[in-house]
Amino acid sequence: MTCKGYQFTVGKTYEHEGTVKLCSSGFHFCEHPLDVFGHYAPSESVYAEIEAENVSDKKESNDTKRVCGKITIVKMLSMLEMAEIAVAMAQKKISGTGDNQAIRGT
Repeated sequence: MTCKGYQFTVGKTYEHEGTVKLCSSGFHFCEHPLDVFGHYAPSESVYAEIEAENVSDKKESNDTKRVCGKITIVKMLSMLEMAEIAVAMAQKKISGTGDNQAIRGT
């Protein structure tokens, strides 16, 4: 898993040096799994569940893209797992118990 000069490994944490700014610098991720496909094509990418720290308040206007200063790669996700997470998030939103899980493509 490589992106923007970083070689990412499951279980490791990475910290961005400097300012964190959406679409400019820092580690980018999407809170909703389907939004990541707008930034990273499924045929060319792999996806992971992440933990994000030092998250900017700013969001992408048309999806759930965010940026953070510290990221931990929790586990790799298959396309089936991405779909299952998306369905679970929709069910939680409908029931009013929404709890977002961050997904990052590389």
